[in-house]
Amino acid sequence: MLQNAANTALMSDRDFRVSAIYRNQWSSIPAPFNTFSVAGEFQTMRDDAFTNWLGIGFYGISDKAGDGDLAMTSYGASMAYHLMLNESSALSVGLGASYVTRGIDFTKLSFDAQWDGFTFNKSLPNGETRPYTQSKYFDIAAGINYSVFPSEFLYFKIGVGMSHINRPVVSLLGLRDNKLDYRPTLSGDAIILLEDNWKLSPAVYFTFMQNTTNAVLGASIGKGFSSSETNVSGFVYAGTYYRYNDAVIALIGIEWSDVKITATYDVTVSQLAKANKGNGAFEISLIFQGLYGGKAGLHSKTPWECPRF
Repeated sequence: MLQNAANTALMSDRDFRVSAIYRNQWSSIPAPFNTFSVAGEFQTMRDDAFTNWLGIGFYGISDKAGDGDLAMTSYGASMAYHLMLNESSALSVGLGASYVTRGIDFTKLSFDAQWDGFTFNKSLPNGETRPYTQSKYFDIAAGINYSVFPSEFLYFKIGVGMSHINRPVVSLLGLRDNKLDYRPTLSGDAIILLEDNWKLSPAVYFTFMQNTTNAVLGASIGKGFSSSETNVSGFVYAGTYYRYNDAVIALIGIEWSDVKITATYDVTVSQLAKANKGNGAFEISLIFQGLYGGKAGLHSKTPWECPRF
């Protein structure tokens, strides 16, 4: 949903999805990032043929970094309408809004005025007039997706999103002209079903804001499994991705019944590797998805002739 509001409740075989993600980045250097997020997505206003529906989503994010607890807390909601254009394609249009708080605790930082000749003594006055500063703002985002599924063995989606449409003012020093610039995103992903219950999922993501860019590309491959004794089926995953000029990302995961767990580890390959010795980030995600009424199990709803996505 943060990547593209049009992704909200874009599910072919589930009615809802609830997720949680934890990420620890650059823990071996003095300013690590700790990020936690939760989200829920729900389908509603579906027609009888399950060809069109409205998706509604909610999310919350908490991020902290450094000795001064440079923090960002965001609560938001998004919605998207998914429209079947024909038997093999669909269009999704989404809109999202979030309330964001950013802040830093100056009392946890050290300043020149606190140097006693030997060390920074935080019990001394820091000479700052802002003991705690916050910036609060609303952020508007939108996006569109085009999905193609020409057969039951192939699904492809391309999407364009835009963040900071309203260009909110963000400043910890009260500067009214410090506005966030527009941040467009472009993403594409596919699901290709292979022989012997293998599934290949390539993906690419690109975004930029002013002079900063972020690009990730790679793929994961999954192998299906099933047990007639326990009536459990699912996939195990492994994958590799590359974040341009930053890190190589390794992925492992497992999906069974209505639960999916994924873990990734970033190996830093940029010049920062000299400082963090390649220890980039560890991230783990937990997803629970299901049907209204508790009809659990994989493939229990297959409205479209395309791979599950």
